[in-house]
Amino acid sequence: AVAVILMSALSASGQDPALLDWGKSSSDAADPRLPFADPFVLCENGLYYAYGTHRCMEGIGVATSHDLREWDFWVGKSKDGFALHKDDSYGDEKFFAPEVYRVGTKYHMYYSAACHVCVAVADSPLGPFRQAVKKPMLEERAIDNSLFIDRDGKAWMPYVKLKQGNHIMICELTNDLLGVK
Repeated sequence: AVAVILMSALSASGQDPALLDWGKSSSDAADPRLPFADPFVLCENGLYYAYGTHRCMEGIGVATSHDLREWDFWVGKSKDGFALHKDDSYGDEKFFAPEVYRVGTKYHMYYSAACHVCVAVADSPLGPFRQAVKKPMLEERAIDNSLFIDRDGKAWMPYVKLKQGNHIMICELTNDLLGVK
């Protein structure tokens, strides 16, 4: 999913991914690489937003770029430059694998926190992403959730269930995309 979204973002920009130097940064001379595991890239109005796992005991970070080459880090509108800070979410550790989608005029971040799948909402891709009610989407231990809209317009959430190994599961979401049916 990440490769498809990144390639779509690159296609929209007219850039060849093979020619990009992923090692440049305009704001982090000590470590010029994009410091995220589980990366997700959103392109909105010509600006790229990269989200990922980093400093995962505190929340979800975001970096921005105009060209996918030079990145500005920790530009989120939540505490300490995060897009989502643990103070605004279920869980107090292990914030992993975020994905952000525009849903109407809001942005929904799907992510894992403390081995549970969660969703938080913001008015901007920079956040602050917050959960109105700080709880996971499912009671069972699960990670790596995503959003999938089928051709009939139904919203689904694929995820990995953590029970005696990893099991890929999928469930239908409520109309507001914030809960499970």
